[in-house]
Amino acid sequence: MVSTKNELSGSALPVLELPPWVKQEYFENIAAEEFENLSKVTKFTAESGSAPGENYASVILRIIMECELKDGSNKSLSLMVKTTHPASSMGGQLTQQLGVFPRETEVYESIIPAFEKMYLDKGKKVVFGPKHYKLAKDPGQDTVVLEDLEPRKFKNANRFEGFDLDHTESVLKLLAEYHAASAVYHETVGPFPEKFNTGLFDRSKKEMFVQVFVPLFAGLKQIFGQFVENGKHFCELMYPDDIDVMVEQNLKLGDINPEEFNVLNHGDSWCNNVMFKYNDKGEREETILVDFQMGKYGTPCQDLFYFIFTSVKQELRLTKFDYFIKYYHDNLKENLTLLGYKKPIPTLNELHIMLLKKSKMACNAFGTLAMALFDVGKLAGQFKSDDLLSKSLSGVDFKQLMFTNPAYIKCLNECLPWLENRGML
Repeated sequence: MVSTKNELSGSALPVLELPPWVKQEYFENIAAEEFENLSKVTKFTAESGSAPGENYASVILRIIMECELKDGSNKSLSLMVKTTHPASSMGGQLTQQLGVFPRETEVYESIIPAFEKMYLDKGKKVVFGPKHYKLAKDPGQDTVVLEDLEPRKFKNANRFEGFDLDHTESVLKLLAEYHAASAVYHETVGPFPEKFNTGLFDRSKKEMFVQVFVPLFAGLKQIFGQFVENGKHFCELMYPDDIDVMVEQNLKLGDINPEEFNVLNHGDSWCNNVMFKYNDKGEREETILVDFQMGKYGTPCQDLFYFIFTSVKQELRLTKFDYFIKYYHDNLKENLTLLGYKKPIPTLNELHIMLLKKSKMACNAFGTLAMALFDVGKLAGQFKSDDLLSKSLSGVDFKQLMFTNPAYIKCLNECLPWLENRGML
């Protein structure tokens, strides 16, 4: 097993017990697809593909194949493999209930190629995600195989610092292009499959929501009361004592209003799911999205709130919020027009009204913000991926450390009054 370094925490990647099917024979067809004059694969290596705390929903592997070509030259091919946590784990149960792997597979196999072709047909090249591959044989468990973007010099930005103006604009532009294509696709091709009408906050998932998120919100209430300025007041606004009321407030966020403008959201648009390519001067050249497991049809407010409140520098998040919404809207309008959208394009005013109606989505981004600001890599070996959602003593300790992180408390002390002053709580 090869051990590599995590740029953010400096921690070595963990040694994983590989799924038994992860063998060369499952991947040789991909090498043949990439190299037409392939002679043979001379070396096959599988290693962990993510550092501790960098991925909670999937097991990530990196596959490296050293290939000999028929002309005697050698090439290396690197792939990223996403597969499920054990079915007995909380993460495994959650991904199964949400159907995240079939959802992501359809996005990579069908939806992204269709969206990118729509733009190519209009003379514009847009790349939304990495290349997707099919395995030679069925591995017997949900799996997604993708191009490894690292050899092409893509990497994540430092999530502890948050995105600056340039990085934020590039993501909002890409989201606007993705949303515009989805709206035109829905109008011209037809509705997306039923699986994209449900998500984390959905009435059909009420039992799961109560099991997973009510305890998480209860922990947040306790933290708010102890560490956040005027925390008791904000708890009353955000987390009612009546569990039924709190559950209804959250589940209705997933309701789709057919009278409003709707899009296919990325669904998990935080900093870990965006990668950037830089030139030799350190200037950003390309932006690409990864991890489409939570794709959800509905209001674009989902991606907007989630991205801005999890990933943007704190000093920009609030002061530039209105600018970010206008920047997104300008790009959305431009691309809807380019792609020939026939329905009325939502005005900037209408978009702001939608944001006010769905403002609780900003509050629900705070759980992910805590993960974004918490360097779990420094605690490697002390906690498991399940501890985020677990009620065990280890899980309680993990969440206590994450939610009392001073950087997180500072963000809450600035964001909560701002949201309340805008009528968003």
